[in-house]
Amino acid sequence: MKEHLLILGPPSSGKLTVSLSISNINGFKIFDNSKTVDIASLLYDFNTPDYRRYRDSLRFQFYTELLMSNIDGLISTFCYSGPDNNNYLYSIDYFLRKGGYVTYFIYLIASKDSLASRVVNDSRKLKKTFHEIEPLKGWFKNNPFWNQVNIRNLISVNTDSVGVDEIATTILSQVKR
Repeated sequence: MKEHLLILGPPSSGKLTVSLSISNINGFKIFDNSKTVDIASLLYDFNTPDYRRYRDSLRFQFYTELLMSNIDGLISTFCYSGPDNNNYLYSIDYFLRKGGYVTYFIYLIASKDSLASRVVNDSRKLKKTFHEIEPLKGWFKNNPFWNQVNIRNLISVNTDSVGVDEIATTILSQVKR
C-alpha cells in the first residue's frame, strides 16, 4: 500500500520540521507545498486569480508525476486556513487514491503565542511565506477559521510543548499500517 501523509497546520506550526523528522524515520519523500507559493509568486502577485491558478497547477502537476513514479511514501505539507480548504484537500486525496495511495490527514495544533515565537526563527528567514509577526497577525485576521478543522479521520497533534521527534513518533503510531 502506498501512503501519503498530508501535514496540515497554520504558518509556523512545524509542518516541514515534523515532515523532516518523519522522513528520517520512514524514508518518505517530502513535498513542501510552500515551494509552489514561492514559484507562483515569481510571476504573479500573491493570492491573485492568476497566482492561485498557477500555484494549483504546479501542485497537481507534482501529484501527477508522483503517480507515474515508483515512490511508495510521500509527506505533503499544506498551510491550512480553514474549512474552505477541505474540497481542495479531498480532491488531492481522491486523485491519489485512484493511483493506489491512502492519505492520512494530520493537523498540527499550536497556540497563537507559539506560532508567533516560531515565525521569526532564523530557519524561516529565506521563506517567501511567513517569517515576521505582523504578516502572521494579518493571516489570523484574514483566516478566522484556521483552527476549526473538520476533516474525516483527522490525526491532531499539539506541537506547543512536545519535541519534534516525539511528534513524529506520535503521528506514525496513529497511522494505520
